[in-house]
Amino acid sequence: MESSKLKRDLIILLVTSFIVIVCWIGFNIYSKAVTSTIDQTLTKQILPIDPAFDTATIQSLIERQQVQPLYLLEIQSLTPTPTPEELLEELPEETPTPTLPLPTSTGTQTEIQSVQSVQESLPPVAPGLSGGVVSQ
Repeated sequence: MESSKLKRDLIILLVTSFIVIVCWIGFNIYSKAVTSTIDQTLTKQILPIDPAFDTATIQSLIERQQVQPLYLLEIQSLTPTPTPEELLEELPEETPTPTLPLPTSTGTQTEIQSVQSVQESLPPVAPGLSGGVVSQ
């Protein structure tokens, strides 16, 4: 009698579990079919465009008068910005100036005088340029 009662309880448990699982799966399938994964704004955006365009409106847009904003008029009245090529044409030709070693404090008087004489014989450096070598 004990084994038949155990079998009966096991069958009731299995049938109840089977019914719950079938209901669970059915509810999930139903909820997936009813609910949409696309939100409202995207639904409005993906609607097809009506292929019949209003040609009268398009023609009136083409024929309307072009109005130039005031801020564009102010910009156009200013002098134009020169291009890089124009800026390069305006620069004078500079000759590269060699860099001389500075005399050390232990240098002799003749070394200092020879460096000074070489520096004096060089042409003056254009304003705004350092005494270094100008690369081309």
